[in-house]
Amino acid sequence: MADPEKLVRAVERDRGLMETFLDFVRGLKNRIAIRLSGSERAMLDEAERTLVNLLRGEAGSVAGEKYSFVRATDAEQIARAQELEAQGENAKTIWSETHLTRDGGGAWVREINDRGAKPRPDGDARGETGGRLADYLEHPELYEAEPWLREIPVRLWDKSYASYNAAEQALYFNKEQLNRNSVGTFLHELQHAIQKEQGLVQGGSRELAYAALVSDAYEAVKSTPEFQSLQTKEEKLRYLEETAVRKTGAANMEDAAKKIYTNLGGEKMARQTALRWPFDDTRRENRWPDVAGQGLDKAAERARFVEMLGRIGYTEDEIKNFMKKMGG
Repeated sequence: MADPEKLVRAVERDRGLMETFLDFVRGLKNRIAIRLSGSERAMLDEAERTLVNLLRGEAGSVAGEKYSFVRATDAEQIARAQELEAQGENAKTIWSETHLTRDGGGAWVREINDRGAKPRPDGDARGETGGRLADYLEHPELYEAEPWLREIPVRLWDKSYASYNAAEQALYFNKEQLNRNSVGTFLHELQHAIQKEQGLVQGGSRELAYAALVSDAYEAVKSTPEFQSLQTKEEKLRYLEETAVRKTGAANMEDAAKKIYTNLGGEKMARQTALRWPFDDTRRENRWPDVAGQGLDKAAERARFVEMLGRIGYTEDEIKNFMKKMGG
């Protein structure tokens, strides 16, 4: 492993270059994910984690790694988890002993107990109506671990679902989602905010999964005589969709996209958050949270999909309309 001090100096000399390299590594992982061996993916995961930590200014390490989302007092737990992993123990065994597990990108994550979370639908947690998370959700343990979460903007809307807007770094929900029965839905979206901030594998959408599947199918068949014999862009797109459906073993394209979406690492983690918030300590400790899964980079997948549409014959205006319908 490279000398951490030398790596830090490299970041200080040219941070922009390091950021470009990080984007390249993430894009490479997403573009060739289906063709990577386990060892190759592990190598790229390690490169990504190292670059993320360096850009955060975190050169310290535990066996070569440091995780900002784990308190410094948990360094011994991380070392023990790595030791068990090196001995060939599975994720459930590692969790039962250390209460740590890896996300889809290979980062060690621990769990914060949400059982004490208390929603405040009127936004009056401080005695006055406000517009930040701390006004709508009492959660001392979470805020102690991640103080920045207190200040996340919370915005009310009339839609039936909650959402985290990464571009605005804001949570959207209706008041019904802050009652005791729906707090799991709210925590699901809050988990996406944590993923974004800490560089964990993120969630996505069915539309993003569709784009990734069709782009992967294009890369797999673009040079085959059968695909090249197709005359129209509609025929080519339909062929790519059928290829994607066969690869996933789904009944149709909608089910194929849903299958990929639900198995994204960020979505699995958010669902576990929603599922586990009412668990007591015993149940939480005895039930391993499966949060490992693929990650998709929205910008990279969007660019790849747009390029693919152009290559099969769609015009610029047609592509814009296509992306608009997909919500992109």
